[in-house]
Amino acid sequence: SDVHVPLLDVRLPEHELDLFIAELNFVGRNARDGFARIAPSVEACVMAQWHRAVEATLASGAGAALGHALEPEQQQLQVAQVLESYMMSRLHMTVYPWLQHAHRHDDARLTELLHAMRFHTQDDLGIKPAYHCPLDDAVAEVRKIAAATTPLDKLLCMKRACAHVNRAVQRNLDARGGNVEDNQMATDDLIEQVIYAVTQAYPHVSLLTDLRYIKRFHFVAVSTSALGFVLSNFEVAADSFLAKLGAGAGASRLS
Repeated sequence: SDVHVPLLDVRLPEHELDLFIAELNFVGRNARDGFARIAPSVEACVMAQWHRAVEATLASGAGAALGHALEPEQQQLQVAQVLESYMMSRLHMTVYPWLQHAHRHDDARLTELLHAMRFHTQDDLGIKPAYHCPLDDAVAEVRKIAAATTPLDKLLCMKRACAHVNRAVQRNLDARGGNVEDNQMATDDLIEQVIYAVTQAYPHVSLLTDLRYIKRFHFVAVSTSALGFVLSNFEVAADSFLAKLGAGAGASRLS
């Protein structure tokens, strides 16, 4: 039968949030099927709890302590993000391994592909010669993604990786005396660099699991933000790897 995890009522004491987290972790550690039997889904359950916690925090006035100088909308966004990160940092120990196990075959195939591509050069990947440059800082940041425990922290690693790519390309153009205006990277160029950084980060990469974790457990909207742009770049990079594996449409594979 389905496992129905109790949700926090906004009128209950704050410690109920920790109780919810403890109960969900108990299910993840002890149920034979892990979170698969939770109805309607584990992410829907966590999201409902998160919504109630956000409402309770804002209603109590406690949100002002997180951003007393912010506009109400910004304050609500900050409260929402703090609570999401609080919950997921404590649920990561069971949710992330569950996702890894559920999609282990896809991850194993990607690992094999990255192993085969580990000596690929930027030229091999079709990166324009003007953008050929060392990406050590970006690669180091990509390697941190898997170890980050919250969806936001993983996104921030991705954002920093993209920033390192842009800075590395800019430094290279400046050093070569290239015309910066004539060599502005398009989005496709950035994605090619992300793909290269991921191949160089092997074996410290769990890209498919990390993207699934973000897509299913990052509840604060990012579609119109810089983080949304960064996420889409890594999703397209994942699609490229999946296409090489013959896995079909990437979007459906990352659900």
